[in-house]
Amino acid sequence: MQAGQPAASRLATTDPEVPFPVEAWKDVELPLHVKVLANPEQRHVLAELRKLAPMGVEDDLGAGLMPFESLRDQVGMVMAIYRGPKLVATLRFVPSGRRLTAAERVRDLVAGDCEILGEGNWEVGRLIVSPEERSPEVLRQCLHLALQTLVDSHEVQYLYAIATPLMARLWRRVGMHVTASLPGASGRRFMLVSGHVSGVAAALEVPLAEERTALVAPSHEEDSVVIDA
Repeated sequence: MQAGQPAASRLATTDPEVPFPVEAWKDVELPLHVKVLANPEQRHVLAELRKLAPMGVEDDLGAGLMPFESLRDQVGMVMAIYRGPKLVATLRFVPSGRRLTAAERVRDLVAGDCEILGEGNWEVGRLIVSPEERSPEVLRQCLHLALQTLVDSHEVQYLYAIATPLMARLWRRVGMHVTASLPGASGRRFMLVSGHVSGVAAALEVPLAEERTALVAPSHEEDSVVIDA
């Protein structure tokens, strides 16, 4: 590590489980970083933050998923996003194909042939940001990190979520669109939003695998120049 490197850069790879003198860095804007929580013991850190989740949406739609929360954690990818050692946000991706996403459970409410519910597609849910950290920029950074982590390890075709009309506006800003309007038992209406991974990645400035390859792989023309030299 070079001595002249900025303090924030030196902390870019700080593991959230490794303590460091917070007071020494109180004037530094620490970067966000993500950790995948692979088992119930690791996910226990989310207990307080998850109490802020709006759980009524899936119940209002009759999805019946509350008994399967632990299983959804197990088959999905649960992420914690930190600023230094501080937990800032969490969200969860759940794959389609196991009837463990809300949209699969209310499929009869979705008009038409909905290809987003097939294999290779993922529900985005349990998105919660600490109240003191909430801002459009922090939310965007969290979604950027989470999507990058997902596409680095899994094949992704479509992303989707069930949201209130207010949250649907957020998802539209990151490359999704309203696929269906869903009536709840209470009379409230909810939105199924979805987007192809290429559009969501472009909106969040996340390079996909083929884009990263294109940046580093030489073209045939470049190869011929090197050979001729």
